[in-house]
Amino acid sequence: MIKKIWKDPVWSKVIAAIIFAVISLIYAKIKSVVLDISFKVALKQLLDIKISVVYVICLIIAYLILYQLFKKNRGYYSKKQEQLRQYNKSLDTEAGLQFRWTVYFDGDTPYIDDISMFCTKHGDIPVRFMKNKCPIRDCPNSIRPIDEHALQNIIESDLIARWDKIK
Repeated sequence: MIKKIWKDPVWSKVIAAIIFAVISLIYAKIKSVVLDISFKVALKQLLDIKISVVYVICLIIAYLILYQLFKKNRGYYSKKQEQLRQYNKSLDTEAGLQFRWTVYFDGDTPYIDDISMFCTKHGDIPVRFMKNKCPIRDCPNSIRPIDEHALQNIIESDLIARWDKIK
């Protein structure tokens, strides 16, 4: 519960302000006891502390430098989502087909987009399909076009099964 409240941007600042106020009051009380002055005078001395603008600017610059050095490079996707996004291609060597796609997430549900199909029967460089079939006429992959929606459904089914294993 405290973790949930602490992660909230407003409540974390409220809690931090309360902690800072409590520490300041404890410091004032200790100072009043040690120096044998009233608590009110110790608190007033604490509040009357003047800090030079140069020190504040230096502190801000030091904070920004340290923040840049130690910040975590968080991406848009979680580690598990990034792991699933690495699954973005498939190769069918027997049929001479290669498929590539991009994995996105709608909330917690993965889906694919930007699917590209290639024919690998023409040397080292795959040939991109045109109108869902190989553009080279005498190729076996140019006879029948591939149903892109059915292919996307199969890939997404596999993708969801992989996502369930990762989670």
